[in-house]
Amino acid sequence: MSAEEATVVLKRGALCFSKSDIDRFFPGIDAVVLLRDGDALVILPVVAAAAGGYLLKQRNLKGDRIAHAAGFLRGFGIDDEPERSCTAGWSAERAALVIPAFFSVQT
Repeated sequence: MSAEEATVVLKRGALCFSKSDIDRFFPGIDAVVLLRDGDALVILPVVAAAAGGYLLKQRNLKGDRIAHAAGFLRGFGIDDEPERSCTAGWSAERAALVIPAFFSVQT
């Protein structure tokens, strides 16, 4: 995995991020917005949590974070699938993490 990549784990309708990936890509960010762009999942930081989005809740004592997004994912039929690890790449143009082919994976 390169310095411009992160691992995002989809688990029971939630996106799980390691503390190191949050520190690298979303420092000081408490919420994200999720967008579908074709088959890609785009994860955008929300600077002011009051603006909305999915809260990045602390998951454990290590500082890993989780965004509960079952409502968003349910609309695409993937909220209750088995655990899946995805590689996300940083897009400077979008200022976002992007998981290509996220919505084309069939389980």
